[in-house]
Amino acid sequence: MMTEKERQSKESDDGLPFDDYPELIFGLVGPIGVDLESVTDALTAALADFEYSTQVFRITDLMREVKVGLPLDATGYIESFKQRIAYANKVRELLHRNDALAILAISAIRQFREETGGRVEEPRSKQAYIIRQFKRPEEIKLLRAVYPRRDVSNH
Repeated sequence: MMTEKERQSKESDDGLPFDDYPELIFGLVGPIGVDLESVTDALTAALADFEYSTQVFRITDLMREVKVGLPLDATGYIESFKQRIAYANKVRELLHRNDALAILAISAIRQFREETGGRVEEPRSKQAYIIRQFKRPEEIKLLRAVYPRRDVSNH
């Protein structure tokens, strides 16, 4: 068994200090109509059992930061989905990136870290992020590239 001092001095493969409660990032994916609110609530509750704080980011909210000249104010169920899809597609088109919405999520995580007293590039212990919701494989690919799995088996 490793002492606290040994654990603190050990670094992971990426040079960051080892943490028994690493920052966790969940990117939710689901077709239109799936009740992601229930999934988010259940995941948040499960994480709380392990003393994790959770921050939820909704892609629909994040993409509003990029003004594209399209409305996002429909009240009808079907029309609301159509507007969000058109808006997201326009964001991707304007930024010339199919992973544009993942970039917005990564930026939101960095901003959250800074606003809560940390450094943007430094993961936070016992912090989880739930990102709702991705639709394109390029978004998942970028998220996995920026936040790869960490090997914690060697501690």
